[in-house]
Amino acid sequence: MTRLLLYVCCAPDATVAIERLRADFDITMFFYNPNVHPREEYDRRLEAARQLGRILQVKVLEGDYDPSAWFDAVKGLEQEPERGRRCEICLRE
Repeated sequence: MTRLLLYVCCAPDATVAIERLRADFDITMFFYNPNVHPREEYDRRLEAARQLGRILQVKVLEGDYDPSAWFDAVKGLEQEPERGRRCEICLRE
């Protein structure tokens, strides 16, 4: 079976992709999202991805949490609301 490394930034978004792809691919999730802040929120999302991996029996790899590049990228946009201009930057990063 062909192996697939699936980028995951949160568990809910990964569920549909994994269910649709698992018949054709040996999936490994790669959790990486240093754009999430504070650290406690990042840790909650990481644990949810780990739990999803356990439930679906999918291996989970974890990237390093280093939000410094994200802070630099959004400097001046700290007060933007959710779904504001920071989202555009997140999608580009």
